[in-house]
Amino acid sequence: GQIDLGAPRLEIRTPDKNAYLKGSITISGTAEDDTGLNRIFLTLKKRSGEVLLEQEVPVVNKTYSLTLDTTSGVYDGEILVALKATDGFNKSVDQTTPVFIDNKAPTVLVTAPLTRNSGTPPQYTNSIDLKGEVYDQSPLVDVSVTLLKPDGTVLAGPTVADGTNTWTIRFELKDKIQELVDKSEYLYNVVVTDAAGNQNTYYFHREDIVTL
Repeated sequence: GQIDLGAPRLEIRTPDKNAYLKGSITISGTAEDDTGLNRIFLTLKKRSGEVLLEQEVPVVNKTYSLTLDTTSGVYDGEILVALKATDGFNKSVDQTTPVFIDNKAPTVLVTAPLTRNSGTPPQYTNSIDLKGEVYDQSPLVDVSVTLLKPDGTVLAGPTVADGTNTWTIRFELKDKIQELVDKSEYLYNVVVTDAAGNQNTYYFHREDIVTL
């Protein structure tokens, strides 16, 4: 008969502990046992304990890999990846790793300049200060701001602003940006990246916010 020397060996290689993820994610690692594995079982749980997924994972040449599409948003939030390997003698081992899944782009609000799409836009001579706020469930990597001509040609930037959730940036104009033409109108664009790699495709201005 066979002798079982111990529980299976199980390792989670991806995702990294406390990683911020989005879209298609891969759960992979190694698993082996001296008497042969019976199965590996995967469970995904929310922090509240709610089970989102239970699934058996095949092992090939002592490795396992499962790709999961999270774009629906069902998995968004803090998730515990839990794996359990069981051998033919019913001995088992558990491994877990927490991750954060975020498929939503940051919400960006520009608070200065004060006017937008105005018939009399603000005028600047020496410099322009832009300020704003960002709301997101994940930590933010950076806020990048670009000055543009109306045709989309870049005049300055993209430049990383100071701060993230609350940010500010100053562009020096006079004698710094040679392409500026007196009494002409110019545009700015704000792109924010969060820890999961999401980026906003639009932003709000303070004038867009209506008091209810």
